[in-house]
Amino acid sequence: MQITTEGIRSGVGRLLAQPRDVKRWDGHIGDPGKTAASREHRALFDQYVAEVRPVARRAEEVWDREVEKLTEQAGDRKLALREQALRLPGGPGSRPYLVEIIRRYWLACDQINRRVPPDQAVAPESFLLGWLASEFPGEPAVRVLASLPHWPIGLDTEGNWI
Repeated sequence: MQITTEGIRSGVGRLLAQPRDVKRWDGHIGDPGKTAASREHRALFDQYVAEVRPVARRAEEVWDREVEKLTEQAGDRKLALREQALRLPGGPGSRPYLVEIIRRYWLACDQINRRVPPDQAVAPESFLLGWLASEFPGEPAVRVLASLPHWPIGLDTEGNWI
């Protein structure tokens, strides 16, 4: 997957900002940083990292193989990339097995936020991507998540994540 450093930075910034424009139950909590977050958040993050890194690497490898196959068929890499983007507009991050991980950990982070003191709560978008980008910049997991056009999560009428 070819994504520039600027593209990664832009994708991370976009995804960290997106949930700020919706009315949510938590009133737009921030990110106290990993060291100030609850022990539960830190433990969950370690589980998330162990799960998301190999899965994101696999999603990126599959994406690259598919682009190479399309390049061989079309004889043109730009056409192949365009065709792949039409087939999977959300990029490699929109693979169902990766979307499931994102949703599961987003909702688990949200559940912890409901139990911990407000100063230890962490916005799920920061938990999933901000911390990841800080600890593993340029890694496949960051590149793949940054390729998402939006988070695969929604809100109910009460502002609860679903």
